[in-house]
Amino acid sequence: MGYCYSATCGPTCNITKVVLPCSTTQPPTTSTASPTTSVASTTVTPTSTSATTVLFCEYLGERKENGETWNIDNCTTATCTNGQIVQDPVTCETVQPPICSNFALPFQVADDSGCCYRYICPCECSSWKKTSFLTFDGKQFDFNQNCSYYAVLLNDKRIHPTYENEGLLITGTNLVIELEIPALETYISYGGSNGGSYFHIDLPPTLFSGATEGLCGTCDNSITNDCRGPNGQIEECTDSANKWRVDDIPCVPTTPPPTVPNPSPTPCLPHPACDILSSSVFSACHLHVSPTPYLTTCQTDLCSGDKNTCVTLAAYASECSMAGVCVHWRNATNGECDCVGPDGKPKQPNDIWTSECNNCRCDSDSMSVQCSPVVCTPYPSPDCSLPGFKTVYQTVDCCMSEKCECNISLCPAVKICSAGYTTNVTTTYGDCCTTHTCVPKDVCVNGNVEYTIGSQVPSSDICEDCSCSNDGTETIDAQGCCTTCQLRSSCEMVNETTIIEIDGCKSPAPIQLAYCSGTCGSTSK
Repeated sequence: MGYCYSATCGPTCNITKVVLPCSTTQPPTTSTASPTTSVASTTVTPTSTSATTVLFCEYLGERKENGETWNIDNCTTATCTNGQIVQDPVTCETVQPPICSNFALPFQVADDSGCCYRYICPCECSSWKKTSFLTFDGKQFDFNQNCSYYAVLLNDKRIHPTYENEGLLITGTNLVIELEIPALETYISYGGSNGGSYFHIDLPPTLFSGATEGLCGTCDNSITNDCRGPNGQIEECTDSANKWRVDDIPCVPTTPPPTVPNPSPTPCLPHPACDILSSSVFSACHLHVSPTPYLTTCQTDLCSGDKNTCVTLAAYASECSMAGVCVHWRNATNGECDCVGPDGKPKQPNDIWTSECNNCRCDSDSMSVQCSPVVCTPYPSPDCSLPGFKTVYQTVDCCMSEKCECNISLCPAVKICSAGYTTNVTTTYGDCCTTHTCVPKDVCVNGNVEYTIGSQVPSSDICEDCSCSNDGTETIDAQGCCTTCQLRSSCEMVNETTIIEIDGCKSPAPIQLAYCSGTCGSTSK
């Protein structure tokens, strides 16, 4: 007797090998009388032999008795029936998908046996604008404090990835930073757009169902126990949220609001910017991610005076993207969520401009204006120690600079020459103040009175006859005791560099001039 080997791929992709004995083939008969005569002589007919023989089965080289049942795998049983192996799959109960409290679609997961499946709701928590939170089970609340808080706490421990580098996958652009932990099937993303930020946490419910706490609540498809404090007490969301503050990180101080009476609330009407969430723009995403909590936040923000709806729109678009639906929503905002320059006009991606001493650009990824202060190059201070100059400060292209400025009111007083001298004024290129020197005149001085050459000079002695000659200049010191004679032959050549101006015509550059200075027989200039 031979054996027949067969292999079957089961529902869970496991391979099942079956070994069955080959059935024998009866030889062909030449007449109907001979076999009948032969069987009749043995007293056992073929029918009686078939009815009394118990057939066995062989499975993977093992003998299985007729009626014996065994497990081929977790999802398949086998029974030996009259020499044939009959396989039967495990019977699974009929299950219905639940309604997820977080508005998400349930998905199938295998049960403990791995043969049947059940439905489970995803664990997804998100926050946007730093004030709006949506828990794992879909509880939406607003909470705004400048402290650090536990978003997710697992088994009373703060989540810190302790895996090797190859166990973490971090990717990012200017718009979104993503962290994936394959070993925990955990996905975290953080993004920013149009002046706001948002984050999304996606945990596998098969690992974390009922085991989390914090601002994101407990993932158990029950919205009633999401706002629970560290002591397990269910409270108002704003009260329990404040108790999840991280103690070892200081809070950022805030300015308390003025104590003024609250005005009577005004009716809050629907706004077209929020209607985009429920419009046909996002219709492809509505079946995957409910816009209800985002509509609530958008409308609440507008009623409270916050006109920036772009962050809420971007947060919902990010949730849609993670659900596999890409939505081009910015074109529906009439430019409100595009880059806008200081003139109120939209900017194109990667445009660069300067506004209020900030270098700004339209970021092509987030479509938001990103600015940084203008960087000023430091320069050494100029030397303004020369007469008449003072240091002045000026702002050029948003940067403070220093320069020397001439102020003639700071120049030294004009020198007054005594009798017999004339004031010589010179100007040097680059100087602020003029230079004054006293040069002797062709006169005689007596009693602080000038007399021209050849004229009579009065004398207190009637016996003297004095006149002004051309021999030189004699001066008396301040005490009136000593005299000094300056000969007229004391003459020298002086060079002066100056700009010549005649009848409004000015030389383009300073010109060096030479002239005689002192007691000279003649002077030319």
